[in-house]
Amino acid sequence: MVAASILGVLAVAPGTAHAAPARTERVLDARAAAAASFAADAFFSGTVAPGGQQHWVWNNAGSNIAFHVGFNPTGASTSASCRFDLADHWYETLRSGERKFHFVIRNSGSISCGATIELSAVGATNVGSTGGMNPGETQNLVYVTVDETASYLVGLVPSGATTTNSCQFKVTSVTYARVRSGDVSTPVILRYTVQNVGSITCVAGIEIGSDPVDRILPAVTLAPGAQSSRLWNNANPVSAVHLIAVNPDIVGCSISITGQYYRQVINLDGSSERELVFTMRNVGTVTCAGRPMLAKI
Repeated sequence: MVAASILGVLAVAPGTAHAAPARTERVLDARAAAAASFAADAFFSGTVAPGGQQHWVWNNAGSNIAFHVGFNPTGASTSASCRFDLADHWYETLRSGERKFHFVIRNSGSISCGATIELSAVGATNVGSTGGMNPGETQNLVYVTVDETASYLVGLVPSGATTTNSCQFKVTSVTYARVRSGDVSTPVILRYTVQNVGSITCVAGIEIGSDPVDRILPAVTLAPGAQSSRLWNNANPVSAVHLIAVNPDIVGCSISITGQYYRQVINLDGSSERELVFTMRNVGTVTCAGRPMLAKI
């Protein structure tokens, strides 16, 4: 794992505050599930109906760590795949100082099936703080020290919980953009948005880490506002979690990964295959190409 180096973060205009959503669903203990399966960070969901969700929490999540979730679905047939994605995720810190990572998984396919949930992480370095943010408020930030041969992951360390209310923050979007810097330099930067999803005004420390890219896929050309889904067959090993980055081709090109899921497909010869499907969207103002890059964590 490779921790990110630091040139700093730049705060842009904050978004409009709104009430944070209430969360009342049952919360499942990921650490206990991993221990029961004799695995450090992988455990089985059990059978989940189409559209069904499970809310998991990783307690005592420490610091200088950013978390990412992948899946190894199982239960497909030759006529229907088994498909899982991440419906939501956020970080929480209690008054005691304990940091928690919450994640909500979803069966986004058409059949009842299950998945091995693969919780992975990269070492992350603190690069700044949001400052105080109200419940529901968003803030746009920029990380300027991007290695174009690495995929990046943003983690958050909330602080400012009270005896009755925890502090909760999430990353809502990540964009890779190529910009002009000086006369000849055109580096890639990381733009990301964080939101206070709790019920009190509090602060989040920002931690960013990276892993080196080990697979580069063909470039995708997109008009402004357009999006395209890409499929990577045989997303092996099935125990790996893949972190996706994008390398934009020209100045002014801004591309986000807006969604991804893993699915199990049973081929006609009876063999099983795990596939990774992800969607790229041009969130900038010029037609350009982005080259997807995958890191295994």
